[in-house]
Amino acid sequence: MFKDILDLLIFKPKPIGYYQRYSMLQIVLIIIALGFTMGTMAPMNNATLTINYTFFLLVNIIILLVAAVFFKYWLEIKEKQVRFIAIFSLVLLTSAIDLLMFPLHFLGNYFDSFIFTYLKIILFTYSLIVFIFSISKSTSTGLTHVLIGTGISGVIAFINLAIIHAIFIYIGFLPVPELP
Repeated sequence: MFKDILDLLIFKPKPIGYYQRYSMLQIVLIIIALGFTMGTMAPMNNATLTINYTFFLLVNIIILLVAAVFFKYWLEIKEKQVRFIAIFSLVLLTSAIDLLMFPLHFLGNYFDSFIFTYLKIILFTYSLIVFIFSISKSTSTGLTHVLIGTGISGVIAFINLAIIHAIFIYIGFLPVPELP
């Protein structure tokens, strides 16, 4: 799995069918690591650590599922048949690049420097480029089609995240945001 992530980093994705070989345990471990990373890097005000990690774990699951389900059907428009587990694994592996933000976050806190914030933005942008290129190349689909799909799935994911955030506020897990 580590070698596959490195191949994605250097823009050498394999055909989409290759990525359906991962076990559910490997997938769950990466999802938990992503949730832990996001929960550590973006603590929410007045939320307990457990709520913070739970929220970001759900956020990661929703983003990954929305992207995988959307691209499964989006690629069918171009008559590309992909299995859900294959596209989900590819989306997950391209998201695993974001784990590199974890050390940048701690370095930024330790050195109290804004440069690490810029490095995180650059890393996020790079991971998005890897995501778009990997889906395009592994499914033999045009970059424009994948780019449009990324934009649409991003809007869908944002709406879902807003709903989850509202549910957490309604349940009382998160405080109501204060207006200025």
